[in-house]
Amino acid sequence: VSDESDEMTLLIMPRLFAKIQSKLLKNTYIIFTGKMTDDSSCIVDELNVVKWGSNMTRLLIVDDEKNIREVVKEYSQLNGYEVDEAENGIEALNLFNRNEYDCVVLDIMMPKLDGYSVCKQMKAQKKVPIIMLSARGEEYDKLLGFDLGVDDYVVKPFSPKELMARIKVVLDRTYKAKKKLLEYKTLVVDVEARNVYVDNELVSLT
Repeated sequence: VSDESDEMTLLIMPRLFAKIQSKLLKNTYIIFTGKMTDDSSCIVDELNVVKWGSNMTRLLIVDDEKNIREVVKEYSQLNGYEVDEAENGIEALNLFNRNEYDCVVLDIMMPKLDGYSVCKQMKAQKKVPIIMLSARGEEYDKLLGFDLGVDDYVVKPFSPKELMARIKVVLDRTYKAKKKLLEYKTLVVDVEARNVYVDNELVSLT
């Protein structure tokens, strides 16, 4: 690191960059902007570490019963998901507004704000799949949930393995057509096509 013109400049040699990348977690990448020097080093203007990949799928589990949350969390983590928990509707909405989730598992009968109200607000804000997990198994309850836009409905008592299977189906159905992209500001890397775009313009790589 050198200090030139009162600005901090990070100089990364190719071998050092490869070494840094190898130390990162799986599906974690270094995204940087800068200029190449004559000796093939890179003067970096801005550097960020970005997580990406199927094992970084993030779930929000919302249930007022702690043992239910713990069981679902344990099975979710065994299936490679990151998990956040909420014990009531207000806490769930606060987490939902602050973070990005790939799927929400949502109870209906909760203190402060019921699951139907939470679902309605979530669906109005983001296109995130929601699975209802409730002891209310009457046809009316299910139809109301589907009218609100839930993607699946699981009745308690339930099989954790079946719930995991349903989560996978919902995730596959929702994100199946989604390309595997790394995005940072105006930079987009299409991993499968091996293309790089800056400001929506294809960059020629050698």
